[in-house]
Parts: sequence; C-alpha cells; structure tokens
Amino acid sequence: MVMRKAALAEKTLARQVLDDVMQGIDLIAENEDLLTFGPLFGEEAYQAIMRRLEIAGLVYVDDYFGLDFLVPHWAGIGVQWR
Repeated sequence: MVMRKAALAEKTLARQVLDDVMQGIDLIAENEDLLTFGPLFGEEAYQAIMRRLEIAGLVYVDDYFGLDFLVPHWAGIGVQWR
C-alpha cells in the first residue's frame, strides 16, 4: 500500500494516528513524498485496512492505493511521486 505523505498534512492526520491505523503492517519504504506499507495478506485484510484509513479521513486513490499481485524475486516495482 502506497500513501502520499502530503495527504497526512492535508487531512491534519498525525503520524501517530497513521501508525495506530496501520498497526501490524510494516512500513517497508519511505522517502520525502511517499510511505509504503506491506505486505497485506488477503482481500479481507486489505479491506479492513481500507476501512480504517477511510475512518481516519483518507480517500482511496486520492491519498493512497494498493498493489495486490505477486512480483517475482528477479523483478522490482517502483512508484514515483508526480
């Protein structure tokens, strides 16, 4: 799951609140613009996190999105802020 850091500021969502919402899901990458969390296992877990993010005020696609597919060890996927 990839999230815009700017969304946190726009929604005045404290980082601690996000940490609470994402409890049990690792922050696997962070740069100045984006946070990446994962892995999420199964549709049920993914839907539960989406509900918690929505309750916190974040909007799917506008503020975050998820990637749900297998990537072989010899490939890499990247996301770039625009």
